[in-house]
Formats: sequence, C-alpha cells, structure tokens
Amino acid sequence: MTKIDLTKYGIVGTPEIVYNPSYEQLFEEETKPTLEGFEKTIDDSNRKGETIFTNYVQIENVLNVILDAREKDYGWKEIGKTLKDAKKSGMADAQIFESMDPLGNITLRIDDVSIALDSKKSIPDNAEVYYEKAKKAKRKIKGATIAIENTKKQLAEVESKKEKALENIMVPKKRVKKNLKWYEKLRWFLSSNGTLVVCGRDAGTNEMVVKKYLESNDIYMHADIHGAPSVVAKVQSDSLNDNLIKELGEFSASDIALHGGYSYLFNEKWSGGAMGKVLLTNYGVYSSLALAVDLGFSFYDEDNGVSIGFVAQNLGGQIDPLNEESEKLPFNLVMGFSKELNNAPIRLSFTLSDLTHWSEDYYYEVTGKKHNFSKRFFNHLSIGADVFPSSATWIAIGYNFRRANEMKFLDSSHWAGFSLGGGLAIKKFKIGLAYGKYHIGASSILVNATYNL
Repeated sequence: MTKIDLTKYGIVGTPEIVYNPSYEQLFEEETKPTLEGFEKTIDDSNRKGETIFTNYVQIENVLNVILDAREKDYGWKEIGKTLKDAKKSGMADAQIFESMDPLGNITLRIDDVSIALDSKKSIPDNAEVYYEKAKKAKRKIKGATIAIENTKKQLAEVESKKEKALENIMVPKKRVKKNLKWYEKLRWFLSSNGTLVVCGRDAGTNEMVVKKYLESNDIYMHADIHGAPSVVAKVQSDSLNDNLIKELGEFSASDIALHGGYSYLFNEKWSGGAMGKVLLTNYGVYSSLALAVDLGFSFYDEDNGVSIGFVAQNLGGQIDPLNEESEKLPFNLVMGFSKELNNAPIRLSFTLSDLTHWSEDYYYEVTGKKHNFSKRFFNHLSIGADVFPSSATWIAIGYNFRRANEMKFLDSSHWAGFSLGGGLAIKKFKIGLAYGKYHIGASSILVNATYNL
C-alpha cells in the first residue's frame, strides 16, 4: 500500500494508515458474498434436479405409496408415520424418507443430499422446480455482473479524484471574532458620493443613533410615521446635495404593520386577547418580513374601580431577514394598573414597560454616563390620567419618562414624552383622537374609530 503523508492535510499525531483500501476493493468485498451465494444456489439446485432423475424409480415408489394411502383417506400425519415405520423395519424404498409436513411436502435424503418434494406433483415437475431455481440464480448473476461493472467504472472516477479531495481537507481553524466598526452594528450604506449613512435596527438603536452618533454637522431624517427609522448622514462640508437628500429619503422609508385581533371575556372580571401582526420593512436596499403576536390579560373590578393588565408584545420572528442572519423581534413585557377616584370622574393609570431590560448597559445619558437605578426605574414608567366630563366623552393626558429623557435636545425635552387625547361615544359608535410628541422633530396624531356589533 502506498504510504500517505498525512501532515500535508493538517492531520498530525497519526503515524500511518494501517488499512486504506481502494473504493473498488471495498466494493468487491461487499459484493463477493452475494455473487458466491448465487453460484452456490445454481450448483445445489442443478445437483438436486439431477439426483431426482437419477433415483427416479425409488422416488416414484415412495410417491405411489403416498398416493395409494391418500386414495384410502389416510391423513398426511398417518402416512408420514407409516413411512417412518417402514424405514425402521428395513424396507428398501423407504430408506430415503426423512419427514413429511402437514401439507404433504416430503423431505428425502439421497447420497447425503436433502431434497424437498411436493408429493402431490410428479417427479418431472419436482425436478423442474430446482432447475428453474438454478436458471433464476443465473439471471441474477448476469444482472449483478452488469451492475458491478458499471459501478466499478464510477468508482474508478471517484478513486482518481480521492487525492484531490484529500488536498482540500483542512483542519478547522479557530474562529476569530471580527472587530466591528461602530456603524456596522447599525443599518448603514455609503451614498453615491461616499457619504456614510446610518440608521437604527429597532427602537433601541434608533435612540442610540440620535443620542450617541448624531453630531452638529450631520443631517438627520425621519419619516413622520411611528416606527420609522432615525437616519443620520455623516456629511462633509461639500457633500450635501439634492441627490444625497433623495437617497436619505429612500433609506428612511417607514415600516408597515398589518394587525388583526381577537378578545374574549372569561367572566365578569377577567378577559384576554391576542393580536396577530404582519410586519413589513423597507430600509433603502434592505427589506424584511416578520410575523408576531401580542398576548394580553386583564382584570377589572368594577365595584372598586381597579384594573390590572399584562401584555407580552412581539412574540414571533423574522420570515425573511434584512440580512442573511435572522434577528430577534423587540420583545416587550408590559404591566399596567389603573384606579378610578371615588369622589371625582378621574382615573389614574401607571404603566411599567420593557420589564425584561433592567441592565445599566441598556440606558445611558447623552454624555454616555450610565443611569443609576432610580433613573432606570422611571425609564420604565409612564403615568396618565383620564377625565370623564360625561358618560359619552373623555379627555386624557400622559407622560412617558423615558421618551422625555432620551429625546432631550439642548437640555430641553421640548414637550417630548407628553401625550394628549380625547374621545366621544354615540350609542355603539366611538371615535378617539390622540396626539403624541416624540422629539423636537416629530410628533404623531392617531385617529381611532370603533363600532360594537
């Protein structure tokens, strides 16, 4: 066997290959027992057929005894016993008899050859069974030989490629973690004139773009739709032009979310619901599709004016990721509490959101300083109040501490974090209007209409 230098394939610590057969040799070792089995079947079957004809008269005498007994209504068991007794008594023709089964098949032993015969068939028919078995084995050998030759040709081609394949074997290298540049952690591209443009992947990185990477000479762009990314262009003094503004606008396209919900009243105090969402995103050259569901449960004690609710948002994942690697959806666990005042038509509410993020690394000042626990707590808190001038109207005001803190500009929140709303109910029809201030550059107006069936 040719000695192989394993070290050139990166394999060390193995002095030699003790057994390295070729593909053809392995194939022959696998197929040889099958071919030998077919050949043995041919030899055994031909020998038994010839033995039957050679001992024609003796076998015919045994079969005639069986036939006569059957005509006298003897059973197979009785006939078999009678033949055994005849063999013991020394009857010459019965010396070849071995046994008989319940179906009349007999076994004879002639010249150390065991032959199975059907006593209901003639001697030529029994011999033909063995000759046909030999012919069938010959046909199998012929077909197997053709298949083996074809396979050997294929194995020869594989064998010729084995050395080349071994040369491509490499010892796995230790994975080296790539040091990403700051913008590679975000969505980014280079404009046609080489300007670096970045935007957030989600709500958290949107805020990071504004707080950490937005500088005085940069251009900021944001679609006036809730959920759109914050886009920042790191422009130079001579790089601002109409084409760059167009590219920024295309890159800051908004997200689209299609919602469908169902709610169920378990009893007079408990209710639950689910909201299915199809989320479509298009950020310039990036696009994505995700499926998500929101689950919620609510407890309401009408007698005491107390309501408690829990919501798990964005359970699901991406079907078509922005990049090759799928990202997690921004999961949000929310808990809310509200209480109606006993002596005034006012309801106060307190909401804790993003309850799965309490790490100090998740919140930081504009300067990069991390928040202490009290500031981190208020970043989870939103407060609100609903006023009910009549049974058909309501007015609401709310304040989001985190939004106010993170959207500050020049040490002022510019009313970011505040929200106002109102509504009117006329029989089964309700309409609501809400205004929210996100930061100095954007606000939101939402209109909601419902009809109870």
